[in-house]
Amino acid sequence: MRQKSKIIFIIGLGVLAWGGIFVFTYLRIKDRPKSSSQSSSSPKKSSGFIDDMFEKSEKSEPPKPKLPFAKEVIDFQIISAQTAGFGSILKISFSVENRSDLAVKDIEIKCNLFGESGTHVGAVTETVLQVFPAHKKKIVKNFNMGFIPHQVAAQDCHVSWAKYL
Repeated sequence: MRQKSKIIFIIGLGVLAWGGIFVFTYLRIKDRPKSSSQSSSSPKKSSGFIDDMFEKSEKSEPPKPKLPFAKEVIDFQIISAQTAGFGSILKISFSVENRSDLAVKDIEIKCNLFGESGTHVGAVTETVLQVFPAHKKKIVKNFNMGFIPHQVAAQDCHVSWAKYL
């Protein structure tokens, strides 16, 4: 009798798991953008499952152009990097010097992560939601780059892009 109840329990878990997969797949398909013939009739396009969870304002301003060569316009230097949260979170302090004639904002920083042997372990990317005035240097302290794998021994960080203000 005990063996029979274990089998029923395992079957129940399997049914729940497959039901969860079905619901998630249905939601992804439902929120997928329509084909080009169908999307021309509707003005609102879906940009993805997560993006559609939040309503966007109809009065938003047009996007500012991104700096394609952010590395050439922005001088980025790491001051210090340390882990927090029992070695699972990367925090960096850095300086940003904007050498362009225009102010920039929302710089994206990408840190490639390496193990003790030099093997690439992963990467983390975060956006610094601050304004960096033209021809000025700014220091940002203890910026949280998020969770990192436990075997990270070194990192190489750079600015991947930024926006004009």
